[in-house]
Amino acid sequence: MTASEVTENASTKEEETNENQQDVDKTSLQSYIQEVEERLSAKAELRNINQNAQNLRPGDSHFSKLDSSLKKNTTFVKKIRNFSGTQIEAYLKEMSGLNLSKYISEIAAAIVDTKLKMTDVNAAVRMCSILHQTYVDFSQHLFENWQKNLSFKVGEKLQIQVNSELI
Repeated sequence: MTASEVTENASTKEEETNENQQDVDKTSLQSYIQEVEERLSAKAELRNINQNAQNLRPGDSHFSKLDSSLKKNTTFVKKIRNFSGTQIEAYLKEMSGLNLSKYISEIAAAIVDTKLKMTDVNAAVRMCSILHQTYVDFSQHLFENWQKNLSFKVGEKLQIQVNSELI
């Protein structure tokens, strides 16, 4: 092989490598765009459901069928104080069998006071959405607790936790 053939062969290989890298980058970018679009779509759908929650909330007869025992409800509130995103399905299953009407303010306070990890935020939003869709007073209690938690005095350092993503 002559020097010009070696140079030409090397430049051809370099072009192929660049094209392969561009294909990988393009595929990667398209995948990321699709993921973002799916997340945005899911958020928009959840927002629509939450905005129409007053029309979809269950009636009083629904709550009379659920367990209102003090022990089970207070145990559930304690579990929420130690919220973990990995346990969301267990929380939702347990919540579906409980009448939490009398404990909604405690649950809202527990959610706001919980130290959330970034991985727990989506699960916490999901739980808050379901509570909002089920209990009329939940949103008001959640908002009041956020106001208490985020209020600070002039000159005081402001420390906002990951919880701010729930707002």
